[in-house]
Amino acid sequence: MRSIGIEHEGWAAEGGTWYTEQMYRSSAELVKYLADKYDIPLDREHIVGHDEVSADKPEQAGGEHYDPGPYWDWAHYMNLLGAPLDGDTGDDVVTIFPRFDTNRPVVTECPPKEECRELPSQPANFLYLRTAPRDDAPLISTPSVHPDGSPGTTKIDDWSAKAAVGRQYAVAERRGDWLALWFDGKKAWLRDPGGVNTAPADDAELVTPVRDGIPTYGMALPNADEFPDGLDPLVIKPLPYELPQGQVYVAGRASRAIYYNVGYDGVNDPNNHEVVIGGETYVPISYNHRWVYAKESDLEEA
Repeated sequence: MRSIGIEHEGWAAEGGTWYTEQMYRSSAELVKYLADKYDIPLDREHIVGHDEVSADKPEQAGGEHYDPGPYWDWAHYMNLLGAPLDGDTGDDVVTIFPRFDTNRPVVTECPPKEECRELPSQPANFLYLRTAPRDDAPLISTPSVHPDGSPGTTKIDDWSAKAAVGRQYAVAERRGDWLALWFDGKKAWLRDPGGVNTAPADDAELVTPVRDGIPTYGMALPNADEFPDGLDPLVIKPLPYELPQGQVYVAGRASRAIYYNVGYDGVNDPNNHEVVIGGETYVPISYNHRWVYAKESDLEEA
């Protein structure tokens, strides 16, 4: 709802060749400056990729951006920000943290009007999630990307089964070398022998829904009746993702509903801008590959 965007040069499918050390360092210097100026915490709740931001509206879900893509080295970037990821294993909640240089999952690209092709093997910033604790189990799916219920794929723009480095999730179960996360309303399994692919997240706040089928949102907007006269309200609609009862998710910092009206004439005139603050409090939830919002009144501490 409130962010500063930084665009990096390059193509997501060619990230390993575009994302140079000079780019990482100059970007990190800029982020540290802005974070200090605007009091933004240096952690992976607040320093996110475009690919971790959910659609505003339900009809847009599934077609969101996927940059900076699978080849951005989040662990190195957070080290440059002075906020390194740890390397041990947590119990109730973990940080996704495979070793970047040896983590080389298969990624495919399907350009328009061309055959799909496997991208060159290179270090990647995510782990694939499966429906069961087996290497041959299908990748998990999400309805916005696969409305027909088909499994997730290895396509670069298919984020339905990708858990990105630095993201935190509640542990649902451990079974041998496998770890299950609460992810996208289901148990999602990743191989994690001895905690090699995760790090602790003991300070994370965990929440659970107060009932089944809690709706989630792409925006934390005020209610329609909270908009002042003369300003057309935006109507908030739930995303196609729900929080099932009994599941646990990592929560971000709660905030009041807010809408920033830029105005239709003279967008560069600050006197023409208006901020609308609502009475409802929303909580960002680490739900799947992306963050979504849930009403605080629909959640309780886990």
